[in-house]
Amino acid sequence: MSNYLRNRPFMVVSYTFVLAEGQKSNTKGFMENAQWEPVENMAIVDRISNKQMQSAELIIDLFENKVVKCREASLEHEKLINVFVSRHYGEIKSALATWIAKDASNLAKVQTFVERFAGKKEEASE
Repeated sequence: MSNYLRNRPFMVVSYTFVLAEGQKSNTKGFMENAQWEPVENMAIVDRISNKQMQSAELIIDLFENKVVKCREASLEHEKLINVFVSRHYGEIKSALATWIAKDASNLAKVQTFVERFAGKKEEASE
């Protein structure tokens, strides 16, 4: 895999499906009429593995502000970035703080990210 997918933070989003509340899996044939609910799984990583590239629904490069992978081609990438970053802004900030602790030279990159998305987060919460 290329070095492009290493040494900077990426948001990786995937979904798993669980039985809806009240559904029981202990009866024969439950799959025929089962109701499923999606559960969003989000992680901030500093390298993309082959497994993540295959299984993720969405991968966003947080520093380059672009979508690396999106399974839903009809969605606008700019809107996707704004929605997911504003939804997980607190988690992203804490992950980036940990990333800074690993290497102090990452501080300038993180400050640029925070400045870019701080205004968008406030707009989304209104």
